[in-house]
Amino acid sequence: EDSEGHITEGSKSNVFFMKEGVLYTPPLFKVLPGITRLEIIACARDLGMTVREENIPAHGLHDYDAAF
Repeated sequence: EDSEGHITEGSKSNVFFMKEGVLYTPPLFKVLPGITRLEIIACARDLGMTVREENIPAHGLHDYDAAF
């Protein structure tokens, strides 16, 4: 969690959330730009999924269907 209360990433990993078929992840300027992150986003888009890079408020985690 950052100083503004948003979920950003794990200590050595990026984080992704699903809600109603949309993949959410924090914006690139807030996380480490890793190869796995790029591949997950590319795979999701190849599958026709919408990917949204936006702040993930810690107080809203209950709104998501899944996280990985």
